[in-house]
Amino acid sequence: MNERIHAQIASGEIAALTLDTSIFERAGLALESGLLAQLVQFRNSDIKLVLAGTVANEVRRHLVENAEKAMAALHAALRETARHQVCPLTFSSE
Repeated sequence: MNERIHAQIASGEIAALTLDTSIFERAGLALESGLLAQLVQFRNSDIKLVLAGTVANEVRRHLVENAEKAMAALHAALRETARHQVCPLTFSSE
């Protein structure tokens, strides 16, 4: 962290942090690992983490889109695997 910023946080001059959607995207939307997981250090501190509603909604939308793409890829892989089975598998898309 930049020494000036560190000093401003330590002196109380900076009392809040906010993140833009681009930060979440740059971190690969990995909320429980990497840099984003380090935000937990502010949980019991005087520094507040402020997320705009639009940022929270955008991050949520990106997470849903990623999950939907992963599910579609999984279902495609299962269909392809089932084509090669002696006893075809069935599964629902729920």
